[in-house]
Parts: sequence; structure tokens; C-alpha cells
Amino acid sequence: MKTTRFFLISMMILAFAGAVSAQPDDLSLRQGGREFFSFKKNSGGYRATSARFFLDVVKEKTGYRLIMGGREYRIKEKENGYKIYAPSGSLLYKIKEKENKIKVLKSENDPAPWALKYKGDHYKVVSGDRDLGKVKFYGDKKKIKVKDRNDNEICQGSATRLYAAPAVVLFEGIKESDMLILFAALSLAVR
Repeated sequence: MKTTRFFLISMMILAFAGAVSAQPDDLSLRQGGREFFSFKKNSGGYRATSARFFLDVVKEKTGYRLIMGGREYRIKEKENGYKIYAPSGSLLYKIKEKENKIKVLKSENDPAPWALKYKGDHYKVVSGDRDLGKVKFYGDKKKIKVKDRNDNEICQGSATRLYAAPAVVLFEGIKESDMLILFAALSLAVR
């Protein structure tokens, strides 16, 4: 009886430890000494912030609800990624994950999606055939840096591993509010 009880308690502890590690970590990027983007756990779920916006992230049965400025966006979890819907219900972005690559599409059939190609200690970020830069993890310094295609640092933050979310600062032609939505969505996609 004692052995069975010990085994059950051990399994519960292992299951809880696995569930905890699957949660997104807090992530904060700084630019010029000021917070640039962040994603942090709070009592109701998570809060993502940028220089001018913030959004609250609440877990739901089939995905997440994002609330920014009184407007609600939805993230629906799919088999290999996520779909992000505007308050009107229209598709805003689609995130597809497969073997060492994450694609962020602006529509179902985006001809030139942003792509994050996993390369061990960094993600190479491209759009179509254009190199946009990289997100690199420096394990010895416990730091993550975003660099443009010319290797100029855009921002950095403390990190214990490589994250995909910082790549959004390399995405060209989108509003800061959309960048924040994608930052939150990629922070939720634990990788």
C-alpha cells in the first residue's frame, strides 16, 4: 500500500512539473534601456505590452481571448499552429508550425509569409526570399538579441532559452498593435 501511494504521489508531482514547464515564460525585450515588448503572467492569465499598447490574454477551452483597448481578438489552437481572428471574426493572421520552421501568414494563402527558420541557437527570419534578420540566444550570457539583416542589434532581453516571439520586431509593414498580437501569440506557442 505504501509503495502504491508513493508511486501515485510521485506521478502526480511529475505530471504537475510537466504542466508547469509547458507554460509560457515571462519575456521582456529592451531597446535603448526601455522596455520595448513584454509578455508576463498575471492573476488572470497573461499581459503583453509594447511601447504604446497592452493586451490581456485569457485561456479559453479552444484557444485564447486577447483584449486590447476594449476590443476582443481570438486565437484558436489548430493541430499545427494557431489562427488569430479580429473582433469582426475575420482571419487576421495564421501561424503554422512544422519541423524547425514557423510561418506567419497574413491570409490563408499568403504568397510571401514571414518565416522563422530554427538554426540551433537562433531563428533566421525571412519574408519570401528576403532576409530580415535573426533572433539569437546567447546561452553563456542568458540573453536573447534581435538583429537586423546587417547584424545591427534592434533589442535584447534576458532569457533562459531561445524564443520565437521577438522575431515580430523584424516584420515589416505592420502596425504596432498587430505586432503586439503576434508577439503574444508566439509567446503562447511554447517552443
